[in-house]
Amino acid sequence: MQKMILVPVEQYYRMIESYDKAMEELHEVRSCLKAMKTQDDDVSQELKLYDIMDKHNCDRDVAELLLQGQEK
Repeated sequence: MQKMILVPVEQYYRMIESYDKAMEELHEVRSCLKAMKTQDDDVSQELKLYDIMDKHNCDRDVAELLLQGQEK
């Protein structure tokens, strides 16, 4: 058996507006999280380069080539 709840039209529109606003906020949070992940990936990449530069006593260009070789 299904039950129905009747709500006034104004309340329904407020509920829909709240839902839309919540979805917008979730979209913004997802975008922020993606940006943070990209920044984390960039920082991680830089740290790897510095480790290679220290380990092999080389400049950045050589370290980038060595890192690309490791990733393959």
